[in-house]
Amino acid sequence: MKRIIFLLTFVMTVLSGCAQQQYGDFVEEQSGPLYHAIARDVVRHLKDKYLIGEEGFQVDPEILGALGIEIDLALRQEGYAISTTNGVPLSYVFDQVETDSGEIYRLSLYIGNSRHNRAYMVNEAGNAISHSPWTVIYPEPEQGGIEVLAQGGPR
Repeated sequence: MKRIIFLLTFVMTVLSGCAQQQYGDFVEEQSGPLYHAIARDVVRHLKDKYLIGEEGFQVDPEILGALGIEIDLALRQEGYAISTTNGVPLSYVFDQVETDSGEIYRLSLYIGNSRHNRAYMVNEAGNAISHSPWTVIYPEPEQGGIEVLAQGGPR
């Protein structure tokens, strides 16, 4: 009986954590150039996977922080349709980690049922540079599982 109670408690904890996923910016306020460079990198990445004119994105304006607004503007400027009700659902988490070599910023884009991750650093000149390739995670094995894309980022 104790095992069943423990198992149910564990499952409920996991499920409640999933239901409370928070999206948006979770970094100390940064400069506009950092956000702009990352947003342009996001557009370059998405152009390889989503056709302009054929694909649109659905965003929740209530979760758009400074980076989300830059991504929204960059996608619109590129010609993507952005809506609050139609399109492929798009949300993100932008956070940071302190390391021995400096701050690393992590972007996780949630697009439909896939997750696209990339890490960035800021160099001495204040420019965002990619610190990792894009890693795309698909939940269904027939969609490819995990894909690591070795494409360049903002320089």
